[in-house]
Parts: sequence; structure tokens; C-alpha cells
Amino acid sequence: MTVANELLIDHLCRIGWSTVTVSVVRTQTSSITHRGGVSSWTKIHKEIKELLAQRTLTALTTLFDFYGFPVDAHRA
Repeated sequence: MTVANELLIDHLCRIGWSTVTVSVVRTQTSSITHRGGVSSWTKIHKEIKELLAQRTLTALTTLFDFYGFPVDAHRA
């Protein structure tokens, strides 16, 4: 999230993107939402589909840290 907030947002705004929103893939839902350490491609896929369903979305770009990336994502 730091990379997005400190580098990418400013760059995208400079090249003409008027609104940039950062979204972090959720990995668990509980009284406290935990982030990071995605355990399966299914969870990533669900999050991306939810983002793409937003009517106000005009573009979607992703940035994932592949360290510890789910094994099933390599087959998707």
C-alpha cells in the first residue's frame, strides 16, 4: 500500500488520471479485517470481480507482491 500511496498515485495523476483509489485484497473477514498474505487464487479472483463490477470504475490495474503468492494462482 505504501508503494501505491507514495509513488503510483502521484504518477497516475500527473499523466492525467483524475481519480485514483487504492484497494487492498482482503484475506479474512472478522471483527478486525486482516490484510496481506493471500492464501488462494479464489480469494484474489473474487476481489477483482467485485472491483470490476463497480459502475464508476473506468480502469483497473493491479500490483501484487509475489513472495508467498498462492500456488493455485500460477495455474489460473
